[in-house]
Amino acid sequence: GINAEYGKQWYQRRVRVLDVIVQASRELSRIAVSPREDEIEKLKKLNMKPWEIEVLERLKKKTKRFNSATKIPIGKENKFNFVCGNFFYALMNQYDKELRTLNLAEEDTLVLGRLIYTLGVVLHCASNAPAAPNMGKTLLDFVRVFH
Repeated sequence: GINAEYGKQWYQRRVRVLDVIVQASRELSRIAVSPREDEIEKLKKLNMKPWEIEVLERLKKKTKRFNSATKIPIGKENKFNFVCGNFFYALMNQYDKELRTLNLAEEDTLVLGRLIYTLGVVLHCASNAPAAPNMGKTLLDFVRVFH
């Protein structure tokens, strides 16, 4: 009846919030990499005259390479490192309090599972952050409580 429908909506709202946190964590932690040399060459060819492109391609075919240098992409700063604690510890705040609407240990195990998953994703996205080791210890302690 009405209680079952309300419970379903309640669960969906909480899972939706956790999904948004997962998505935001992944987007903020995405590290942009500078374009590869092949892509740079393609961009240069767009600005070149046809005969210049032909000359370059002929030279490339005739040139023998015995060993090519390893191309290492240049990374950029991970924006998530600055806010990862805000994501992580806000989710951990008062998890052990038994609220009238949320009982993770007994009734709301689906939300608990999704919460643990979300915390794991946040920790993974913050893997290079200075706060990551402490966040990992906190997550392990959190999981041990429910074991």
